Amino acid sequence: MGPALIAGLRQFQIDHGVAHARVYDITLYIMAILLFCGLVCNFFVKPVNSKHWMSDEELTRERALQHEDRITADAETVACGSFGLSGVLSWVAVGIPFFVGLYIAIEKAAALF
Repeated sequence: MGPALIAGLRQFQIDHGVAHARVYDITLYIMAILLFCGLVCNFFVKPVNSKHWMSDEELTRERALQHEDRITADAETVACGSFGLSGVLSWVAVGIPFFVGLYIAIEKAAALF
């Protein structure tokens, strides 16, 4: 939603004769206001009252319906598995462009100093 809002506001301002150098002035203030509204909304989020929690019997019945008894709930064992060749190739496919981009960014930043 954010990029569509920014693009729409930018185009509206350009259509109404605002200089290209000043197009994002109002847009960035609007985005700052939206971020502040999000901060206020996050402040008002509270945990669910315990009177609305499921009882142990209800939870057991729902887990049986979802077939969760076959799934381990231990976070340490959930992520374990064979890494293998596909894991290595996946990390190479992600890592090479990342490090090339990092190198270019550092090289350009070093030119500033």
